Amino acid sequence: MTMRTTVVTGASGFCGRATTSLLEQRGDKVICVNRADFTDTSRNDKNRAGRLATMMTGQQIDCVYHFAGSATQPETGTLYDSNLSPALTLLECVRDLNQLPVIVIVGSAAEYGPVKTAHLPVTEAFPELPVTEYGKSKLAQTRVARLAAQAGIPVIISRPFNIIGAGMPRHLVLGSFLHQIAHALPAGKCLLSVRDITPSRDFLFIEDAVQAWLRLSLNPAAYGSTVNICTGVPTTVSAIIDMIIKASPIPIEIRIEGSQLPVTDSPVHFGDPRRLRQLTGLVPRPITDTIIKSIVTKHLAEAQVCTERHVKCPP
Repeated sequence: MTMRTTVVTGASGFCGRATTSLLEQRGDKVICVNRADFTDTSRNDKNRAGRLATMMTGQQIDCVYHFAGSATQPETGTLYDSNLSPALTLLECVRDLNQLPVIVIVGSAAEYGPVKTAHLPVTEAFPELPVTEYGKSKLAQTRVARLAAQAGIPVIISRPFNIIGAGMPRHLVLGSFLHQIAHALPAGKCLLSVRDITPSRDFLFIEDAVQAWLRLSLNPAAYGSTVNICTGVPTTVSAIIDMIIKASPIPIEIRIEGSQLPVTDSPVHFGDPRRLRQLTGLVPRPITDTIIKSIVTKHLAEAQVCTERHVKCPP
């Protein structure tokens, strides 16, 4: 196995932490980049590369995994600042390097928008018609990445579906569940507040997503491609909740607080992993009791460590 020098942007986030961990286990040299590194705080100019250029200059970088961005900003302009501007800055910096690294851009299945059941599973050829501001901002990132690929930069656009794992953020449905359980541990029981539990989604284990990003980055045939990162198997939120209840160390009671999907959501949404299989030989695993148990156990253990050390856990 050849050691590489890699850059992980958004390294402190959920996916960035998991990817950094795998790369370090492989023996790669990892340069961790976070949001502040994309701007020069000494100047009032958001378009400047700032510290990122300094961090990359003089390095023989083999690959960049680009996770930096946000899914939770309330305003459209802020979302574009969070999701499009970092990609533009990164591509500007890469263009000036002596050796072009492979860049794995991490988009989102939200770029497709709502999909009718007759058109499932969603392939990469499906029209991109996002309806959420987040999906629109990620599609803008994708379009910039495609222009970079046409200009000769080895870019791979990955489009993950619903990633789950220990340490996932609270704004995600399952992240909210795990946070509620961790908070309830001292009481010995949990009243789990949930909204609509009927949707089916293509839930993707973080460990499989990271393996997919790694394998794509090592295959030149993937350059310029858009690739779904998905299992191809829909799982209902209610089924995931049942698995969480089985895995929980404390009793859980369910309280349903809402039962209507937002108009921007599809009741069922899952992807087609065939292109991923062709390029990597990998198809992520459908979610099972074993996977959920590993997530719950690890998440609660990490939350307990944060409590004991009186430190803030990842959001």
